[in-house]
Amino acid sequence: MLNELQQYEKVPVRNRHHGFYKVTPTGIGVLCGQNSQEFLIAIDCDGYSAQAAIIAHQPLPTTVAFTSGRPGRAQYLLKLPDINHPQLKSRKITTAPGEVLEFRGTKLPSILPPSVHPQTGYYRWLSGCRPDQIEIAIAHMKI
Repeated sequence: MLNELQQYEKVPVRNRHHGFYKVTPTGIGVLCGQNSQEFLIAIDCDGYSAQAAIIAHQPLPTTVAFTSGRPGRAQYLLKLPDINHPQLKSRKITTAPGEVLEFRGTKLPSILPPSVHPQTGYYRWLSGCRPDQIEIAIAHMKI
């Protein structure tokens, strides 16, 4: 896929008849959950109250993070180094009207920069939080 994208700026996509057609992607995402090295979690703060709820409990470590550019909205990637969390599921918590704190686990995607965003134009990395600037931080879970 990477070669196709680099050479033609298009990638093959399978249609419902098991044939292929080529499209120009408008974005890229990461699938949360188990991979061969760790368990990836995205914490999605949709609103100032969601961010306040996280900070009130325990501030997040500095990690890879990005935003759609909408006020009070950002996502933070964290990892669990122990790869024995296959059933860690997602949770959504309403923190205020129209604002949600979401913990994304197994099989949920997060859209990454510089993907297209319908309201703000595109997703962007938070300052100093690009993956080439910082590593994904380890999540410390209390059970």
